[in-house]
Amino acid sequence: MDEQIMHLVSLIAGQVCSRGDLFRNEGRIVQTLINEGCLPHDADAALTMMQLLARRSDDRGTADDAAALRVMSPAERSRFSVDAFGLVVKLFHLGVLDMEQREDLIERALVLHEGRIGTADIRSLLAEDLLAGTQELGELFDAFRMRSAATTWN
Repeated sequence: MDEQIMHLVSLIAGQVCSRGDLFRNEGRIVQTLINEGCLPHDADAALTMMQLLARRSDDRGTADDAAALRVMSPAERSRFSVDAFGLVVKLFHLGVLDMEQREDLIERALVLHEGRIGTADIRSLLAEDLLAGTQELGELFDAFRMRSAATTWN
């Protein structure tokens, strides 16, 4: 289940440019997930969960834009694939990760993975960070999934 959630989260992150896109382009996002083979109620649950995380980050307040910018160090540049680092940055800007979680994720990836760090490595670390520590997101996903299972998609 954790891998499925992380896969959906990364697919959604790849489709949106800003946090606002999570709310303005719901239909397109869900349709793209369905086209990727995702079940409609799973797509709806994942999108709803991402929207909730974005709203929570708004409630916490956003960090100073200058402090929120993140440029890779030479060591990070040599280790992270562009897609993997892009996924981390995108999830931060969408509000899925806060600044501390972003830095912790980058540091753990550098320590735990030898060689090139890809998106699969980031997904597995995200699954551990977001889902294993607390079951809140897994429970949210399951609740949204059950609620949306009865939804009819045109």
